[in-house]
Amino acid sequence: MSTDDLHSPGAPGRHADRFRNCAAIINVDDVAATAAWYTDVLGFDLEHGWGDPLEHASMRCGASSFHFSTGQPTTPQTSYVTVYCDDVDALHDDYAGRGVEIVMPLMDAPWGARTFMINDRDGHLLMFAAVADPADHHGS
Repeated sequence: MSTDDLHSPGAPGRHADRFRNCAAIINVDDVAATAAWYTDVLGFDLEHGWGDPLEHASMRCGASSFHFSTGQPTTPQTSYVTVYCDDVDALHDDYAGRGVEIVMPLMDAPWGARTFMINDRDGHLLMFAAVADPADHHGS
């Protein structure tokens, strides 16, 4: 793929027909406490987990999932996960009411989404975004 192809949305990648989705792996100190926070406070589903004590957990968020692990930390720590969702305003209000640390207030982003960002209990950034047409965003 040439750099010219990068300016053509929808240009197929070499293995585009093989990829189904992806999941971020986020390193944390306490997987059980993090998974409980994501289920109890943010309302995500625990997809699966393993280890005793819990070493790895997969969280389900709509059609996507991401994982928490006690593996070695990676850098940079400024990376974040974007969660595409419906009714981002109501979600923001719910999280603010639960004492979640909002680090970027609700705003209309220049790329056409309404967004806000939080720090999770381990200091990782999560962006929540509602887009006018979810089909325009590969993460939805």
